[in-house]
Amino acid sequence: MDNKEVILDYLEGFITTNKAKGIISESKLSAELGIQGQIGEKKLLQGGWLLSPKNIDESSLPRFLIFTTNSVYQNVEEVKHSIKKLEQDRGWQTLATFLTKNGIGVVVAGCYSNENLINFDNLSWNHFVYQNEHLNEMTKDSPFINWLGNRGRGAKNNVPWDAKIKEVFANTDIDTLMKISIRQAFYQSYLKKQLKKPVIDPYDVDGFIVGFSGDVMPLEIKEKSVSDKGEFGIDVGRVLMLLRLCLATGNNGLYIIRELDRNQSRTLIGWRFITLANIIMGCKWNLSGGGRGMQGGSTQTIMISEKLFTPLTKNIFSEEWIQTNNNLQNSMSMSISDLINNLKKYLI
Repeated sequence: MDNKEVILDYLEGFITTNKAKGIISESKLSAELGIQGQIGEKKLLQGGWLLSPKNIDESSLPRFLIFTTNSVYQNVEEVKHSIKKLEQDRGWQTLATFLTKNGIGVVVAGCYSNENLINFDNLSWNHFVYQNEHLNEMTKDSPFINWLGNRGRGAKNNVPWDAKIKEVFANTDIDTLMKISIRQAFYQSYLKKQLKKPVIDPYDVDGFIVGFSGDVMPLEIKEKSVSDKGEFGIDVGRVLMLLRLCLATGNNGLYIIRELDRNQSRTLIGWRFITLANIIMGCKWNLSGGGRGMQGGSTQTIMISEKLFTPLTKNIFSEEWIQTNNNLQNSMSMSISDLINNLKKYLI
């Protein structure tokens, strides 16, 4: 068994088929949008786990964005070197500053192992906390070991993936699979199984667009098909998460869909997106039942007309587009101007 087989076996053990579809769609954005190796790709930064520990004061919900490294290193010194380099990364510093201004704690977690075949349940972890523009190394298992509770449990997937999903993952390059597995291993194997830490409504942020001028837009990337009523369903929790990330600084966010047709072949139709501003202005207020969430319970969705979604092109990575659309209030004001004009139709 090689590391790719180990990865596939590991992920199938706790990720459901629907969740697997969403995870793999994130990795296809750069390639299918045609920005690999281009300037636009430098503006697309990976996301991480957005977690809130159990806390004594129920009146507040402290939240932390935990980023993970992309490789399993051979020793702790390699982990330290990799993480400390982020201090010199202008884009990452911009992102960390954005999160800090929005009251989100920032932690970078790196892992290492000297085993030839990686055991994701038995990695060693080293953590750095972002404070005052620096990444400060923490003692072993800190800060997470100090979080309240010891009844956390890892997820289990009792239904094997279908053949199509297995084929997609098997054809994915090892570097991408490694990134996916390390992020999952931090939460499932380390935080939940090893430390047994419970957390409140865990979410994973798919990514961020970080412009060279300092503008930041969080991203949600999902694989979906349009309903027979011409609508897309969006998890309410995802919208609330985007609002929590954006409201304090007034930034806009993006919800991106990798659209597939509704027949069994699930053929790719293309990519579409909607801004957070347009979600707020255009969604229906009555909620519909959705799929399973991160903690196993059912989710609630809001329905949005497919007409509000725009074809996604690499133009969204241009500085002009980012600067024009990054401000949440300005984007909503533009939507309101259109709505005011439409109101006249119903006053005749």
